[in-house]
Amino acid sequence: MSSYIPPVGLNYRPKENDIDPVSLSNTLCRIVSFLQSKDPNIKLNIYNDWWQHDGLHFEKGLIGYDDLFDIIETPRTIFENMPGDDWVYIGVSSEVNSWYLRFYLDWNRNDEHLLGRFDITVPLKMGNEFENEVISKLDFSIKKEDSKSYYERIILKS
Repeated sequence: MSSYIPPVGLNYRPKENDIDPVSLSNTLCRIVSFLQSKDPNIKLNIYNDWWQHDGLHFEKGLIGYDDLFDIIETPRTIFENMPGDDWVYIGVSSEVNSWYLRFYLDWNRNDEHLLGRFDITVPLKMGNEFENEVISKLDFSIKKEDSKSYYERIILKS
């Protein structure tokens, strides 16, 4: 189990929560490209994020940006890399924990359509630039919230 503490900053996520798999993949690629442009040589920590499942969080190891792009490249690659449990996200942070990206792709309740979710927390000082370079180019509405309030609400207490 991980003793991970989420970063403090601004959290962004789709206003309607669920987005289609293609939008999820495209948005994640846009977000990761932005993050990579800020510090291209850092290692990334990857997690199985069970916060909304049972409040737990598990470190899976270190990866690079190339590995992350392999995971998020298409809806298929995202789905194939999902941990497989209900409400268990893939979480990724910079090795210095300045940002945290979480995403999830699974079937809807009727097993008819894949639906995706994501959220990202960035430092306050990065917020305006992130909004201008990433959020403004999305074709769906985004909700912004301070990260402390967001994590207090979503992390189940075990």
